[in-house]
Amino acid sequence: MAIKVGILGTAHGHVMNYGRKWIEHPEWEVELVGAWDHDKARRDANANALGIKAYDSPEALLDDVDAVVISSETSFHVTLTELAAAAGKDIICYKPMALTLEEADRMVAAVEASGVRFTLGYQMRVDPQNIRMKELVHDGTIGSICHY
Repeated sequence: MAIKVGILGTAHGHVMNYGRKWIEHPEWEVELVGAWDHDKARRDANANALGIKAYDSPEALLDDVDAVVISSETSFHVTLTELAAAAGKDIICYKPMALTLEEADRMVAAVEASGVRFTLGYQMRVDPQNIRMKELVHDGTIGSICHY
């Protein structure tokens, strides 16, 4: 049974890339349901590009999904995380997590209170070229790394 996922904010272009992958690979059992964005033009363009429903509010989207990807501007992360957690939805939140430590603490508190699963989307950590660069640094192939 596919997990129903919604997108809360389409400010970060990466969500379009993995959104397309989810759609192209039904065997992964991820059903991309729809998207909400405070910028209606961006929401409509991105939802149309993915062939998914455009939602008028985050609450309406949360009613129809099991989990969300928060890919909005960082200034919205805390509010959207609190909404999703209160609705019992698992969360992938794009980086950076929050603008302040206080906002990050609020996000942690919301997730802990609800018991939902939460992760930060660091997609580049699993890119093959980045994994290879890390190996080259760690095995000493390219020598010491420094920053000036």
